[in-house]
Amino acid sequence: MDSTVKLRTILHIKNFIFFKHLVGSLGNSIYLKVSKLKNMTKFEQSMLAAEEGQQQVPTVTFEGQSIPFHGYQLASHIYALRIMAIGMKMRGVTFTQIKKYYGLRGRTAKDCLPQLQAIQEKYRELSQNN
Repeated sequence: MDSTVKLRTILHIKNFIFFKHLVGSLGNSIYLKVSKLKNMTKFEQSMLAAEEGQQQVPTVTFEGQSIPFHGYQLASHIYALRIMAIGMKMRGVTFTQIKKYYGLRGRTAKDCLPQLQAIQEKYRELSQNN
């Protein structure tokens, strides 16, 4: 297990990998070689590390309830990308940083916004299934 990483069930959605706890008749964990981690975006790597307990993520509280950090991060980056899509600049984050973090493809914020919204929809579906 030295060169493998324990993963949950993998769903491939437009080059985006979500991790879901493996349950059901299989009952076994899935192992993926570390070399395949190079194809993952930094967001995917962060989700995996947080799920495996290798990365500590901050606690986010909204209306008295704790919400997942990665969901909050997606929402705040979509907000920033919407601002950038209308031609304004955001403090603290650049278009290039968001684009690299999520593995988005496109030249402008308008091109990348639908991709990031699709990632958020898949994240919502995943979180509702857990």
